[in-house]
Amino acid sequence: MTPSFIIGLFVVVLLGVLVAYTVPALIQIRKTARAAEEFLRGMTPRIESATSNLDSVLGRLDRVMRGMEDGTRGLTGAIGGVEDFLSFLKPRGRKEGGSSGLLAALASVVAGFTQAWSFVTGGRPAPAGGEGGAQNE
Repeated sequence: MTPSFIIGLFVVVLLGVLVAYTVPALIQIRKTARAAEEFLRGMTPRIESATSNLDSVLGRLDRVMRGMEDGTRGLTGAIGGVEDFLSFLKPRGRKEGGSSGLLAALASVVAGFTQAWSFVTGGRPAPAGGEGGAQNE
């Protein structure tokens, strides 16, 4: 036996060992990739369903938040009416407003509470400008 034959035999044995360990690892990687692909194909309808459900939930949440915003506008109007009413009742050095000022303050309080009550009972409050939404000038 010559040294080149021994080295060649050693290289062949090393390649055999390398192939013996590499091939099963590659087969396992292939099986894992196939299983992952099947899993993702099975999850696609679930993900689409979850996404559509999330869209509907977000739409309902948006409507609720807009309703809350409208309700807070009504409450803000009521608080503003109370503020107007209380500022009218403060003693002043000169007479301002008179009975017409008192009536305007009471009307603003009633309008604010009406909007707040309509929100609490489930209705949408009327726009601030009246029926058409814009004030007549």
